[in-house]
Amino acid sequence: MYFKYRKYFLRLLIQVSCLLNVILGGKLNQSFSARNYGWQINSRRNVVRTIDFVFGRTHCQKAWEKWVLNQKK
Repeated sequence: MYFKYRKYFLRLLIQVSCLLNVILGGKLNQSFSARNYGWQINSRRNVVRTIDFVFGRTHCQKAWEKWVLNQKK
C-alpha cells in the first residue's frame, strides 16, 4: 500500500513541475528540471546544480533526455 501512495506522490510532483514550467513560459509537457538542463546546454542561467543536489546527481540530464525522446514519438 505504501508503494501505491509513493508512486502517486511522485507522479503528482512531476505534474507540478510541468505546471510550474508552463506558468514560467516553458514548453508543454516539459518538466522544470528538463528546461533548466536545456538552458545549461545553451549556456544560459539555470539552477541545475540546485535541482541535482536535491533530487540526485544527474536528475536534470535524465529528465531532459526523457523529454527529448518523448518529443520524437
